Amino acid sequence: MDAAKRQGLDPQLVIALIRVESHYNPHAISRAGAMGLMQVMPSTAQGNGCMDAMEPQQNVKCGTLVLSKFLKRYDGNLLYGLSAYNGGYRMATKPQKAKELPRNESYVDRILKARGRFVRGGCPLLMEEF
Repeated sequence: MDAAKRQGLDPQLVIALIRVESHYNPHAISRAGAMGLMQVMPSTAQGNGCMDAMEPQQNVKCGTLVLSKFLKRYDGNLLYGLSAYNGGYRMATKPQKAKELPRNESYVDRILKARGRFVRGGCPLLMEEF
């Protein structure tokens, strides 16, 4: 998965995030309006130069860029970085400052469990180009 590698991300983590966000459906649209495999919001896509957030390669490129920004902001901490990916900076920053778990901890847990399964058993999606 080139997009993940270009951003310095673990490909299994990105595939796990895609699994949780869209169940691998490139046509997924959430109630909030998030789109595609990585469930990128239209404003986020536009702000990161993604012209067509429903096109899988552009969606993954944009999503991995955003995820890498969140992880850098939180010094690589997966709990707060993934929490912010799901709910924005405020979702992660306030709990981090209070040394608490974010409200969407179960979201992060689902991603990390999926990543663990992919690390142990492999993931055929890693063979595809995004």
